[in-house]
Amino acid sequence: MLKSRSTILVLAATAAVGCHVAAVQANLNIVPIFDSSFTSSPYASYFESQVNSAISELDGYIANPITVHVDFSNEAGVIGSNVTAIGSIPYTTYLAQLKARSSPTTYDTTALATLPSSNPVNSGTTVAITGPLAQVLGDSSYVTPYANPQVGIGGYISVGFSYMATSPTSTGYNLETVVLHELDEVLSIGGNGSELNQSFYEGSNYLSTGSIGTMDLYRYSAKGVRSYTTSPTNASGQPLYTYFSIDGGKTILTYFNQQGYNNGGDFADWAGYGTKQVQDYSLTSNTSLNLGRNELIALDVAGWTLTSSGLSVEAGNSVPECSTLAILGVMSAMLLLRRRTSRQ
Repeated sequence: MLKSRSTILVLAATAAVGCHVAAVQANLNIVPIFDSSFTSSPYASYFESQVNSAISELDGYIANPITVHVDFSNEAGVIGSNVTAIGSIPYTTYLAQLKARSSPTTYDTTALATLPSSNPVNSGTTVAITGPLAQVLGDSSYVTPYANPQVGIGGYISVGFSYMATSPTSTGYNLETVVLHELDEVLSIGGNGSELNQSFYEGSNYLSTGSIGTMDLYRYSAKGVRSYTTSPTNASGQPLYTYFSIDGGKTILTYFNQQGYNNGGDFADWAGYGTKQVQDYSLTSNTSLNLGRNELIALDVAGWTLTSSGLSVEAGNSVPECSTLAILGVMSAMLLLRRRTSRQ
C-alpha cells in the first residue's frame, strides 16, 4: 500500500457500459511516465491508451499553461491510488491569489463571497495544496519536489492491472475512469482536497489547528453551517450528511463521503448518491465515466482556469452520446475535407 498521501479507490461491480471520446488537448500538459511495472504488461499498449485518453480529457478542460509529470505504475492489491507532492500555503496568500485571477467565472465570484479574510473552517492559518496547483497560483516554493527529477512537484499514480478491463469488451474496471479520479487528486481536489484524511496521522488537535484542504472551504452540513469533522454522525447520533456547496450551503451540488476511511474512500470524494460520478469514492465496473459538472466546479473554485469546453461542462452541458459523437465526427471530417479542398 502507498503511504499517507495515497488515496484508495474502492469499486463495486455492475454491468453498465459507458462511452467516452477524449477532448482536444488545451494548455495543461500532463506528461505520463510509464515505469517497467506498467510497460511489462502484455496489455500495456491498451492501458497506455487509456491513460492517454484520460489525460487528453483533463488537458482539454484546463487552460493553465503548465506541465505536470505523473509516474504510472502497476501495483498489486490496489485499484487506484496516488502519492502527490503537497505543501501548505498561508490562507491569506491563497485567498489573495484566488482573487487575483484574471478571468474569474461566476462560480469563482460566488465561492469567493463565502471566504472571509481569515480561515473560516478552523483556527489554522494554512491551506494544503498539491504541487501543480501551487505552480498555477504562481509560487511552487511551498511544495518540496520529489527527488525523482522527472516527477518534480507532480505525482505518482498506481493502478491494479488485475482488476482492469483489458479491452473495450472485456470485464473489469475502466482504467481511464480510475486514472481520471486520481488525476483530479493530483490537481488538488478529491482525496487531496481535504485534510480530514490526515487527521488520522496528525492527532486529534490537527482538526482545530492544522491545514485545511481546498474542498474543506466548501464543506457544509446545513445552510450557513460549515462542517469539519471525521465523525460519521451528528450530535444526536444520526448520520451526518456533508455536502459540496459554493454559495454558503444554500445549494447542494453533491454530497461528500463523510465515512472517509471507514468505507475505504476519502473525505473529499463524493458520497456516490444518485448518478455516478468520476470522483465517487466507489466506482462501478464495466463503466466509463467522463468528468462532470461537480468535478469541473471543484477544479475551478480551487484555482484552475477552465477552457471553453471545461466551462461548458461546468455549466451543466453533458458530453454527447456515442452515436451523436460519431455523427459529429463524420461531419467534422467532411467539413475539414471541404476546407482543405478550398485551399488548393
